[in-house]
Amino acid sequence: NIQTRSTAQEQAASLNERQEKALTEKAGKLQEEGKKRELDLKCQAIEGNLKTLMGKSRVRIQENGEIRYLTPKEIEEKKDSYKQQIEEFCS
Repeated sequence: NIQTRSTAQEQAASLNERQEKALTEKAGKLQEEGKKRELDLKCQAIEGNLKTLMGKSRVRIQENGEIRYLTPKEIEEKKDSYKQQIEEFCS
């Protein structure tokens, strides 16, 4: 009877270990999926910004409480920056 109790305790401990391992794995997968979704949203935003810049010759921004237009050079720099970010984050 003592051996049965010991075996039951060992089985319970083993079950707890398996459950804990499964929960840890699931948490890791959920965290990874969350990071992937966040990165996908970031990529969509970057691609949207690039598309906007590609379609417009004049781009207004608000800077220091004032609205101004980006210069053609600034637009090209932003395009290059967005393209770099897409290559880096959106493969």
